Amino acid sequence: MKLPNELFCERNASIAEQARQLIDKAWEDVNKPLVLAQAALYGAEIRLRVLSLIEKFEADSGQMAVAFAEKEGVLCVDLKLIEEIKKQPDSAILEPSLYLCFPTPDAKRQLNDSWASVVAKYDSRANTNDVLSEKSACLATFIAYNLGIGVTIYGQMREPSNELAEEQEVLAKAEEAACFCRMIDELSFRHLGPDRPLFMDHFGDDLAHLLALQGMPPELIYQTITDRMDEYGQYQKWIPEDIEKEGAKGTLLWEAAKHVGSPLKFTQSALFCAMFGRGALELLDRASVRELLTGRVSDTPS
Repeated sequence: MKLPNELFCERNASIAEQARQLIDKAWEDVNKPLVLAQAALYGAEIRLRVLSLIEKFEADSGQMAVAFAEKEGVLCVDLKLIEEIKKQPDSAILEPSLYLCFPTPDAKRQLNDSWASVVAKYDSRANTNDVLSEKSACLATFIAYNLGIGVTIYGQMREPSNELAEEQEVLAKAEEAACFCRMIDELSFRHLGPDRPLFMDHFGDDLAHLLALQGMPPELIYQTITDRMDEYGQYQKWIPEDIEKEGAKGTLLWEAAKHVGSPLKFTQSALFCAMFGRGALELLDRASVRELLTGRVSDTPS
């Protein structure tokens, strides 16, 4: 067993109260898109509130409340902590957020195993505002839990002694999130038409919220996604049609891979860029984005 990072960070009562007010307001407007920066801040404040409750519970009880079982890849939570969370006025938000704050390999595995059934749930359903909001939350969760393509490649290419720092991993994942925002935005343009702006507003908010819940700094989320969405708009192709004739420079996944590889010290690695591009396309394929967005799960793509 080992404690999750940041479990014993110092907390301030006034900040916790601000978080509660923000949570209450956001809960009232749960189906309305926020601004990306606000969504990230909202996630960070909920995380702060959850960690504060964990710290207080452990200080009062003198025992560990949350731990990670490495062998099983699961999060272990003291049931008495859950009881304390249920007593909070914002428990409807805090209880599910507890698990989102500490994503585990087991949670990722369960999500991926059930993803086909999640997509199938929207077969033949019209894209009302509520349905678009639901689809956005589902897709953002799938992407957030599956980030780490660059980190996986790092582990394959580096010597075991070159351990990756937590800051490097966070920066690489932020860059990956921005890349997927760009690709999903283009797919939304193809498959949603006039519904694209609303869906993407929700998707950006949902992804930023989840990443902040997981501990990514809100300012990093906002700055990376907004900067890259501006930059990536100029790349018309994801990959070159003929790499021998065209080269890969100026294609979306090649340029994005250089950003992902930068904190991993792989900026100039053609092999890393090629592996990242392949991994990103494979993940996007597994996400079944076309089927999810259109609600035509059984159709054969044209």
